Amino acid sequence: MKRNTIKDFYAGEVEGNRLEQEAFILEGIRTKEIIERYIHQPGREILDVGGGAGHYSFWLQQKGHHVTLVDLSPANIELATKYGETSGMSLNKIEIGDAVDLAGNSGAVLSDAGARVFCSLTTSSAGRSAHGTPE
Repeated sequence: MKRNTIKDFYAGEVEGNRLEQEAFILEGIRTKEIIERYIHQPGREILDVGGGAGHYSFWLQQKGHHVTLVDLSPANIELATKYGETSGMSLNKIEIGDAVDLAGNSGAVLSDAGARVFCSLTTSSAGRSAHGTPE
């Protein structure tokens, strides 16, 4: 099953500090620039799907948003939880979850499918284009 392959890959805690490594620093900077284009007013409810160890989740929380991190990997959830404890920051929720089954989660969605993609930036369908981004 593909999900088990994903879980096995991330069990090695590859996301722990990936975006702080020289080869990936630009990815983190550029992704934040793109996110800020669309999520610039504080106070948004954000669901970070595939949020890994929480790099963007904690950053968005610091910017005044209310973030829930969902990831398929128990190792990533543990890393995010530990980061929250050691940094003194907390997210709305950190939980194991599957992007294909997000029952009970709503709000703006920040999804990770190899690259960050905005699925929905509003809590209702009004004001969304066919691609899920604000019109």
